[in-house]
Amino acid sequence: MAGQPTATHAAQGTYGVQGGSNWNQSTAAPGTQHHFRDGGVPPTGGVGATGAGVGAGAGVGPGGVEQRVANEALSQMEVDAARANKLENVNQQARLNDAHANLQAAQAEYENATAGAQPHTVPKYDFIRLIKLARPEARYLGLGVCFLLISSGITMSVPFSMGKIIDIVTNPGQTTFLNLSLPQLFVILSGVFCIGALANVCRVLIFRITGERIIQRLRNDLYKAILKQEMGFFDRERSGDLISRLTVDTSVVGKSLTQNISDGLRALATSTVGLSMMIWVSPHLTTIMMTIVPPVAFFAIYYGRYVKDLSKRTQTALGEITKVAEERVGNIRTVQAFAKEAAEATRYSLRVQDVFALAKKEAFASGFFFGGAGLS
Repeated sequence: MAGQPTATHAAQGTYGVQGGSNWNQSTAAPGTQHHFRDGGVPPTGGVGATGAGVGAGAGVGPGGVEQRVANEALSQMEVDAARANKLENVNQQARLNDAHANLQAAQAEYENATAGAQPHTVPKYDFIRLIKLARPEARYLGLGVCFLLISSGITMSVPFSMGKIIDIVTNPGQTTFLNLSLPQLFVILSGVFCIGALANVCRVLIFRITGERIIQRLRNDLYKAILKQEMGFFDRERSGDLISRLTVDTSVVGKSLTQNISDGLRALATSTVGLSMMIWVSPHLTTIMMTIVPPVAFFAIYYGRYVKDLSKRTQTALGEITKVAEERVGNIRTVQAFAKEAAEATRYSLRVQDVFALAKKEAFASGFFFGGAGLS
């Protein structure tokens, strides 16, 4: 019949694509229901229409269908990848938030635990402990003290020697000193001053090298002691504080045992030699001048205590700077993840400002003290 599919239609199986839409017909017996895709409308008109449909669909073959399927699959893959990235970002942010919360909780717990801690009291025998640290270098320190006494004695003899030379030049009746003529006296004094300069060089070298050896040994011992501590010690002490103890504090101790002791002994030797020469020249005038010693000594003691307190506070502030820098740089990923670069820079700047303020106080104290000592 004209309106029913024929065997030719069943053999072809496909009526074609018309108007950009395709539809398939089952190859079963005539009268089986046709199946359409994308809302396509089958062609009408029998065999002629079928041929026209095939001819019209010749431009969109199997290659066009495969391209469309590939594009849809690619689009679906992009959507899935975007969802996966979004989920990963959410999970990473959640982990960072948990880490930050744990860090704040640990810091709060540490601050609460140390809030009621008693301040560390320095034993009275700390100076003896410092001397014990320098015991292995006792031979070199003793040699340095000998050179110090020589250089200080020669330095203090300069005013006396110059005074005698002026007496010989200005007094026509006096042409010698200790049976030495003026040229001979010049030669001898030149040799003595060269010996004093050489002794001063040896003093500086010995004390500096000895100080560095003490610092080296102290750092090694301290590092070994830190490594032997239990894990609870590292939970209480921050790594920045430990690094500050290994670097800054050991240098301070080494200088205290060498350079500061050298300066103190030199000042003591200079004062002793100068006072002896003053008494030999004029005991009465020396007694009058000694009346200024008690007030100068009082201010010196007060100044020493004040500078000592400032030095302790400065060392503590330097330790805070080292601690803040080490912890923030070591956890720079977390800092950048929370965009806290500006906040951490401000925090570090405040620590540096504290150190500057303490150093400025020490500078003012030193200036006023030495200015007052010069007036006396």
